[in-house]
Amino acid sequence: MPSAYRRLGALEQLLWLRDRVIPFHFAITAQVRGTIDSAALTYALEQLQQRHPLLRVKISLEQKSSPHFVEHSSAIPYRMIARSGETHWQTEAARELTEPFDWAEAPLIRIVWLYSPEISDLIVVCHHAIADGMTTVKLIQEILSLLACPQQAVLNHSVPPSLESLLPDHQPISHFQKVLATGMVYWQQFWQRMKPRQNDSLCENSSLQVSAGQFSPEITTQLIQYCRQEATTVHAAICAAWLLTIAQHCDSKQLLHCLSPINLRPYFANLPECGLYISSGRTAYTITHQTQFWQLARSLNLDLMQQAKNVQQSVQQLVQQHTALICANPSPEFVNHLFRKQYASDVMVTNLGRLSIPQQYGNLFLSAIYGPIVLSGFEQERVCGVATLNDRLFFTIVHHTSEAMLVKQAMQLLETVILHPDTARFTVESLRIENGHLTQTAHALKH
Repeated sequence: MPSAYRRLGALEQLLWLRDRVIPFHFAITAQVRGTIDSAALTYALEQLQQRHPLLRVKISLEQKSSPHFVEHSSAIPYRMIARSGETHWQTEAARELTEPFDWAEAPLIRIVWLYSPEISDLIVVCHHAIADGMTTVKLIQEILSLLACPQQAVLNHSVPPSLESLLPDHQPISHFQKVLATGMVYWQQFWQRMKPRQNDSLCENSSLQVSAGQFSPEITTQLIQYCRQEATTVHAAICAAWLLTIAQHCDSKQLLHCLSPINLRPYFANLPECGLYISSGRTAYTITHQTQFWQLARSLNLDLMQQAKNVQQSVQQLVQQHTALICANPSPEFVNHLFRKQYASDVMVTNLGRLSIPQQYGNLFLSAIYGPIVLSGFEQERVCGVATLNDRLFFTIVHHTSEAMLVKQAMQLLETVILHPDTARFTVESLRIENGHLTQTAHALKH
């Protein structure tokens, strides 16, 4: 008989509810040089699943109608496809984003393996209730380690606790908070029923695209150096490039929002490597034709640093709000509405940072990590996943095909800033589009 591990935490339950309206799972792609054997991969996935309890679960409502993680013996599935080229994985990743998990069936993880004799792409796809981006990086590392050394001892992990159960000062919500949340949810859902129904479904699969690229070691090193000189970070510079590019397509000054998911492990010492332990920071800026690139990047960095400084307190408050909301029994549609209202942004930049993981695993070499690859579900589908492995920065962008040129321009702007050290005065006004390419005006070049 299946055993119930535990009830879903508040954040896990909210993401599960939203996923029932818009697919909110995610993927990370590992590019591996060397030959992978299908039998070896099957065995590695069996061992991985034995290690991690949440890789063996489904979500069940049989436990007093509250969702629980319930163990169910079912192997991790993987699709095995002959690799047709460098960008093949991007097509498969886009397809995976629009294929929701059946949460009532285990497991809540799947793999796509694009194989060739010299190089493979492993696309690891996870339901967000059981994992976040850093969890998946850890799983990729373990898969490669098991492929290189299948006889290694399997150290079984315990079930990762929910975020709120690990917070040092977490307090149960009060009766007043429950009543307040119940009233808010009731009236919001009432007014939603009165409004014309909006179409929350995704656009046609053919309009969704995953694009990717990388910066050379030289460009990556220069970017890091320039960011230090300008008292900002690589993450803030990437966000600034996106916001300036989006503003360049606007006729007048615009209030633009940028969403940055936050890995909570550096802020809470007791959080496990595997599980869902994230928050989000949203920043807003009025971009005019005179907004300067590095000035914007510094402002972004200062705002994100301030949010990081207060992250422990803000997460405690957020968990209280999430817990109260769950007690009000919200509908999936209401949760999706709430996410859009609180987090809707013009671009989301989700950054795994500099990954401290090995690249060599026996005869296999991890040459690239792309992701996180995820849908925001916002009106403008622009998600930029960033990962730095050794001395290279890899980026992956989820967007609609109609914005392919904007995506190209955003990353081109960032590279141009690196190649031209005198671009401290880069502004929206000093940029123009020529044949789909961003260029500096003569005025900007003179400065």
